[in-house]
Amino acid sequence: MDNKGQVTIFVLSAIVIVVGLIIFFLWSTPNYLEDNVGIGGFDKCIEDAVGSKIFILGNNGGFVAPEFTYNYDGKKYVYYCYTPKYYELCSIQVSLLKNLFTSQLEKYIREDVDNCYRNFLEEFHDNGYNVAEGNIGYTIKIDPGTVRVQINVPTSVGNRRLSDFSVEFNSKLYELIMFATNFVQFESYYGNVDLRSYELLYPEYTFEKVRRDDGTTLYDITHTGSRDNIAFASRSLVRPAGYGE
Repeated sequence: MDNKGQVTIFVLSAIVIVVGLIIFFLWSTPNYLEDNVGIGGFDKCIEDAVGSKIFILGNNGGFVAPEFTYNYDGKKYVYYCYTPKYYELCSIQVSLLKNLFTSQLEKYIREDVDNCYRNFLEEFHDNGYNVAEGNIGYTIKIDPGTVRVQINVPTSVGNRRLSDFSVEFNSKLYELIMFATNFVQFESYYGNVDLRSYELLYPEYTFEKVRRDDGTTLYDITHTGSRDNIAFASRSLVRPAGYGE
């Protein structure tokens, strides 16, 4: 074989080796860093954290630390509508419930999100990857039937960079907030809510109402197919004891 043929074979061999190395490094980097999609256990960690906090916030009327409440059966019912007087319609105490739940939920999951991120990075460190990390940011969006967490993760793993992705999961939080908003409107305009029509139209939900001696009404609304719920209190159009409803 002449020198020209040997050079050709050498060049072709070198190209094959380089291509092989490129393919190896591309495939050896975790593929869930591509296309900004879910990140293995990271997105599941976020979903679990948000789901558990939604349940707690629902029982607390949307507040991490509720203040103006009525205590009953071990639960603190936040007054969404209230008047201390008799024969008077209540004044709305908590408005824009969707905004409230969104802001409180974003604050409430901060520690959980940071923990999920640290565990995510440790997985790569343990597998020998060079990781350049940054501060994680996120926002929450509550939509009909879903809750979405939009996450910004300025992280580099090897030669790959991870930026934005979202975690979306089923939740009835939006619907529960809308029910609560309607109930509060009825309480502020009429002093009461007739649950019968809601029970007929929405059999997948349970609507509970408890009237206390001081005139406070406690509401619990729950989606029977999940743990999602919302609880709150109202005191409106109350008559003194002995005057009936």
